[in-house]
Amino acid sequence: MRRAGSLFQFVGGGIGRVALSGILIGIFLVLVGVTPGQFVADVIQHPPALVRSYWFSPTIAIVGVALIAASLWFNVWSLKQKCIDALAEDMTWAIQNLLNRSPTPVTDD
Repeated sequence: MRRAGSLFQFVGGGIGRVALSGILIGIFLVLVGVTPGQFVADVIQHPPALVRSYWFSPTIAIVGVALIAASLWFNVWSLKQKCIDALAEDMTWAIQNLLNRSPTPVTDD
């Protein structure tokens, strides 16, 4: 049975995540000039002209439907399942025809 880890690993992982969050927020602050929360609040209060356009909502809907269709059409898991099904059919054929075939008689009796 595998151990989940020690208390020091848990605390160290949490401290590492907090430190990474602080670094990312600091980089955002330096690049943009405001904190991420203030940036989101400002965008919500004063949206760009593109969002207020008449064609924005239908375009987002069309892109969303296209994204869903593409994700269903090019599903990686279905391709893997097809490969697994083909291997299972080959294994079934090999078991039936190679391992379970009745032996040919050596004598005429």
